Amino acid sequence: MGQLLPAERALLAVELDEADVPAHALEEMQDRFMTKDARSPISWSLKLRAYGKAVKDNSTSLGYIMWSDDNEILSYKKMRFSMTGLRDLVSAEVEAAQNQLADLLLVPPDTERKHIVPQVSLRSVVDDPSEGAPGWNFTCHPQNEVLHGHRRWILDRILKEAFLRRDFFDNESTGKWRLQTVGRYLSTVNAFLERLLLLVHITGGQPARGTELLCIQHSNPRDGSGGRRNIFVENGLMISLASFGNRRTNFGGK
Repeated sequence: MGQLLPAERALLAVELDEADVPAHALEEMQDRFMTKDARSPISWSLKLRAYGKAVKDNSTSLGYIMWSDDNEILSYKKMRFSMTGLRDLVSAEVEAAQNQLADLLLVPPDTERKHIVPQVSLRSVVDDPSEGAPGWNFTCHPQNEVLHGHRRWILDRILKEAFLRRDFFDNESTGKWRLQTVGRYLSTVNAFLERLLLLVHITGGQPARGTELLCIQHSNPRDGSGGRRNIFVENGLMISLASFGNRRTNFGGK
């Protein structure tokens, strides 16, 4: 809106014969209102901003964060946190995420996951960070044959097991989904992603801003827009890369 107002005034100046072309009117307004060291609102605000920055850079900030001698206790104002408590929190969240993942993979409570889910060693997974093909991720790499052909794994498992068909379908012959079961499954998906987001934020190195963290993509955009994926595999570690607004990037490996 702020850019449209000068453009509208420039067009009006041409209609009122104050300028031959809109560009001349824009240049006149730029020289009048947006030039430094002039008696204009912009010049005044820039000088005030520079003064405020100088005051900030030369003023000592109040200290709210203190560490104990053994680096175990962190104090912030009236709150205290322990590194042991943080490790316990991460451990509990990882265990909860594992349980949610087992539910999403439709593993019965009395069955071990390894008897149902294909076993994959992350150290054997190959990735190519330079690959920019639309829709590409590390599961598409030709050397990762163990990861190929599993896009329908959940659906095939539902169709294979009678108890899952009874749970997910209102009518098996027509293939009509039971909306309540599907809704419950999708809610579990969202809850798992939220917990995974928390774990990445806590353990993935320098924390990203909320908007930057939520823009992480596991695959290159299919339409070729929006940059490239942010999740990679290297030496058995999953790596997340968040792009920061100041053009820096942060690698987080787990």
